[in-house]
Amino acid sequence: LEAVSPQQVLARGFSYTTRTDGGLVRSIHDAPAGTGLTTVVADGSIASTVVGKPAAARRRAADGSVDRSAGFDLFAPSE
Repeated sequence: LEAVSPQQVLARGFSYTTRTDGGLVRSIHDAPAGTGLTTVVADGSIASTVVGKPAAARRRAADGSVDRSAGFDLFAPSE
């Protein structure tokens, strides 16, 4: 049970990101330019603001597979 605890998952390199209103960011559409974000990692959190347009959410390769690696074009640290 301890191995799958939220803190252990974060310790393995995972993180989660929320908007400043507390909503979880699950898609690029959840955080348009100007949105304040908090990303939680194992040893703390990182505040940022979205300053770029979202990249394409998904790109289809010639073989029909979906590239899920696209994300935001640019982040800037919060002041």
